Amino acid sequence: MDEKTYRASSLETAACIWEALLEHRSNPPLAAAFERLGTSELRLIAMGWTDAVDAAWKVAEDDYQGPFDWGFVTDWIAENIDWTGPRPVRRNAAPTGAI
Repeated sequence: MDEKTYRASSLETAACIWEALLEHRSNPPLAAAFERLGTSELRLIAMGWTDAVDAAWKVAEDDYQGPFDWGFVTDWIAENIDWTGPRPVRRNAAPTGAI
């Protein structure tokens, strides 16, 4: 894994992403991903979404009518992650090789 330095706010974002996945773990597509990939693999995949969530929040934070952690992050996952394949992937994301 590549070493990268993150700000405290990005660490919070990563934690919020993971909390959202755990909170909604019983949803069938997410439950299947946990079963198929395992907790460790899915956690690493989710960490890869941190920069995208931070960037989206920077654009939306002045207009978003809800909390970051239990609102925005959950909405971002629902709108941007495709759970239909063998691994969850970002919809309409430029290929980076990270996921």
